[in-house]
Amino acid sequence: MIKLFDLSSNSLTGVIPEELTQLSGLRSLNFSGNHLTGGIPWNMNHFPMLESLDLSRNWLSGPIPPSLSD
Repeated sequence: MIKLFDLSSNSLTGVIPEELTQLSGLRSLNFSGNHLTGGIPWNMNHFPMLESLDLSRNWLSGPIPPSLSD
């Protein structure tokens, strides 16, 4: 089971993949320092164990999904 997923500072482009929500045991997700665009997926609530999320230093746009405050 993957608990930590860190792809920071890798010059990634595109959108945040919806498939990430299949990693339900994830505790930390770091995509900081890339070139990601688009919005934050609305189904981010599929991470019941998530303690840390870093999406800083990207080109994301749109609203923050309300489920992230859960």
